[in-house]
Amino acid sequence: MTIKGSSVVRGWVGLFAVVMVALWAASAAAQPITLRVVQSSDGTLYLVQGASAWTLAPDPISDADLAGLNPVGEIDGSISPQPGPLQVVQASDGEFYVVNGQTAWTLVPDPIGDADLAALGQNGELDGAIPAVLLSPPAPAPDVSMPTPVAATPVPPVPAAPGFAGHQLQLDVYNPFNQRIGGPYTVTPAPGAQFTNLPGGQLPGFYVVPVNIAVTNSTLTFDFAQTGQYTSFPSSNFNGYVFTTSQDSPPILDVTIDPSTTLKLDESRVFASTKQIQINVQDLSFNTQTTVKLNVKFGQVSGSGLAGHQLQLVSYSPTTDQYLAGPFTLRAVPGHFDTLPAPTLVPVDINTTNTTLEFAFGKTSGYSQFASAPFNGYVFTTSAGTPAITGISIDPSTTLGLDNSRVSSTSNQIRVNVQGLAFTTRTTAKINLRF
Repeated sequence: MTIKGSSVVRGWVGLFAVVMVALWAASAAAQPITLRVVQSSDGTLYLVQGASAWTLAPDPISDADLAGLNPVGEIDGSISPQPGPLQVVQASDGEFYVVNGQTAWTLVPDPIGDADLAALGQNGELDGAIPAVLLSPPAPAPDVSMPTPVAATPVPPVPAAPGFAGHQLQLDVYNPFNQRIGGPYTVTPAPGAQFTNLPGGQLPGFYVVPVNIAVTNSTLTFDFAQTGQYTSFPSSNFNGYVFTTSQDSPPILDVTIDPSTTLKLDESRVFASTKQIQINVQDLSFNTQTTVKLNVKFGQVSGSGLAGHQLQLVSYSPTTDQYLAGPFTLRAVPGHFDTLPAPTLVPVDINTTNTTLEFAFGKTSGYSQFASAPFNGYVFTTSAGTPAITGISIDPSTTLGLDNSRVSSTSNQIRVNVQGLAFTTRTTAKINLRF
């Protein structure tokens, strides 16, 4: 693979490389050990160096974040030693990119045959930044006239990324009556770990089908190959799977649906808190070729704020006693916008970060003004365990006609009254939170 014009990997499996160099020719320069990104016949990416390989799980990147990068060319072959860190990401359209700071290259992996892949030593999984120990060039060879063996130097292992690995994960299965019909099942994620062939439910007509669920450090992958006569999930408010991590597990920050997923899931069906993931598959159709893959992002919650906690949103009109729509569960993830349908007042996008609420009106074509009423707006309520809100302010970048009389807060609630305000598709609003 060569660079025309110049990848996101975190390893939860210890990475260890031993390099033995025999220097035979006088004044010979050391040759770098080339890194290659390859793709197997089943679509899986691998990072290859010499006879070693690591499964490569790119981080998802939003369209907005991708648009903010500077594209400079294409990588289609090998990655030469260079200053890191490099990051491998996957866009919403399935395309891969190599990222270094604000610079990005389109990544075209080399194909690799099954036989060639089987001949490589599998060393675990990387999903995040490519470790610097793999990007650094070797030291130049000394000037010698006789062969000089160099002692093997172990490379320090890459610290394990936070994730499922080494912690217990519990799965419960619920039917349309919110009755648990399967579980609790438990597994401690490790290479090859999975919840195997989950049986159908006991109640006639209400079931969760026999699927296999593979668990890695940062993914949940559903395989429907053994679903046999089943073809769809029953309709209900909730029919699906609830995963709960153990108390010693790192907090879950975000869950995204991988582009390889063929079940018709969307973000409205996947809910995440710091310790739990809920997947609602009610009314979805499938066959034995259907797959689901969820990417799970972990991390330590830094500082006081919304990050790592759930935020509930309800819209009211024409007073705070008149419920209009919701509750909706929002996730505090920078760059992640939750789109609210028109019944919530108008179809706005709301981005929740650790300390801000950001409203974007780009999808409001056909709407131009909120109805006049004593209260026509949004009420946000934080979940138990969230730090107390001590104050809020309207950010100067706001173009919606908000003022301090329209926003208020308590220790666990924020109210935004937009009654009578006009807007366009270019209107924005941003509220800063203090904890």
